[in-house]
Amino acid sequence: MNSHADSLFSNAAPSVDYSYVSRRVRLAVDYELPISRAIELNKYAWVNDDVLKLDSIPKAGSSSYIHLGLIQFPQVIRTNDVLQRMIEGSFQPAGLRELLAFTPYFDAEPLFPIVALGSVFQDLNGQRHAVCLYGNCAETNLGLNSLQFGWNRRHRFLVVLPQNR
Repeated sequence: MNSHADSLFSNAAPSVDYSYVSRRVRLAVDYELPISRAIELNKYAWVNDDVLKLDSIPKAGSSSYIHLGLIQFPQVIRTNDVLQRMIEGSFQPAGLRELLAFTPYFDAEPLFPIVALGSVFQDLNGQRHAVCLYGNCAETNLGLNSLQFGWNRRHRFLVVLPQNR
């Protein structure tokens, strides 16, 4: 990474108040429902074709209730730092299936996409991408964002919360 890119990232440890997680929600995730069917049911305006390739993600069981929340950082942050902060907060990064179940709760703020770091796609060039939900009040889109460049303060990360939080 060049020095200009390094200057975009804060040297201070990113901070987030883990006692506050926005949009806490308890919902059922149907792990048996094919991803392609869940995408169809959510009626996205646009879906990155590569997301459908993730349909082969192994199913983790049947349906189960989980607690999800959103965390957001106040500055530009690298993917590894986001994951480290999740570990420190005892959060698990949500995956595609959790993001699909969360879609009806998406508040459609056009400048605040939601990222699911638990499902990563690698393209033919070896570039890694996370599934991302974004849009506005008129439409919702399901795409992929590169893990290479980090995340700005607009990005929110969907996490699975410990059951005792």
